[in-house]
Amino acid sequence: MSTGIEYCHFDPTKWLIRGLSFLGLTHGLKRFPRDTIEKGRLQMRQKRLDELKAGYDWGPNASSLPPMSMAEVEARVAEGSSLLVVDGLVHDVSEFLESHPAGPSFIRPYLGKDATSAFRGGVYNHSHAADNTLRTLRVAQLQAACE
Repeated sequence: MSTGIEYCHFDPTKWLIRGLSFLGLTHGLKRFPRDTIEKGRLQMRQKRLDELKAGYDWGPNASSLPPMSMAEVEARVAEGSSLLVVDGLVHDVSEFLESHPAGPSFIRPYLGKDATSAFRGGVYNHSHAADNTLRTLRVAQLQAACE
């Protein structure tokens, strides 16, 4: 059939060709398989989601961040910075400390350390909202230790 996914979609060309086929004036009409149509629908939904997502701050791309060693993280925390590591990325939580739902005393023990296990599991597995907030606090990639 021509264009238009559903029969109820107004597409004069489709209906003209369909009508001509009932009169035997067209032959060999092809239809897309249902899964191909569904794939197209999903692609259009994804396109719309991508457009919506573009309006939000998702934080810097991890690959664009500068490298930082664990020794540098520890040294900067010793100088007063509020850095912690989650998933191999260094996060500056200085402006977030006071607004953390459990309070700043919950985060402080993790400053200068890898907090991945606390963030990703253990007693509390953080929500998507927490993960999205953390993404905006990225400042560096943790550099692998030299062996």
